[in-house]
Amino acid sequence: MRRIILLLLLLTPCLALDLTISETGSVTINEITTQEFTSKTGSDWLFVYENETLTQELKIHLPKKTTLKSIDTTHDYSITYENTLIIKIHPNHHSLKISVQYYFEETKNNNYILLLFLIPITILVTYLFLKNKKTNKKFLRVLNKRERQVLLTIKKEKGNIKQSNLKKITGLPKSTLSRTINSLEKKGLITKQGHGMTNRVIIK
Repeated sequence: MRRIILLLLLLTPCLALDLTISETGSVTINEITTQEFTSKTGSDWLFVYENETLTQELKIHLPKKTTLKSIDTTHDYSITYENTLIIKIHPNHHSLKISVQYYFEETKNNNYILLLFLIPITILVTYLFLKNKKTNKKFLRVLNKRERQVLLTIKKEKGNIKQSNLKKITGLPKSTLSRTINSLEKKGLITKQGHGMTNRVIIK
């Protein structure tokens, strides 16, 4: 495959050539895409390319997050701010061979930054959860026995229950349950909503 691509390029003389390398190592030349020109060892990529027909320049468009380690060529080159490597071909020496070693450093840094960001958030969420749990326990101790019984029963019913059903579950007299509900409502823990002949008791 590599020989076929090189042959096609050699049979098409050109003044300048644009070549694009993707993050996966695939190389696109004249709408032909291949991975014959790149290899990877560990986190390092190596790009090797030869051309005998260029008379002006070769532009190699590298991925945005590329860090160059080495460039080996007999021609002059420059690097633009867009991470494009430009090889200037000598007028009397058109034959070009270039090898570029590079890697992606920012991908590792991004994972490290993400980890640093997630750790304090996890600690904060855990702290708030434990604090809220401790506050709830402390607040329950302030309630009397009947108030705790009614509140915990409502919580077990997913925080929403008919008053008539609450009476059956707790076994409290109607008047006692009514006073307890009113007390919890004044403390801002529950609210009542009319529901037919009874009320629906909901935890705030």
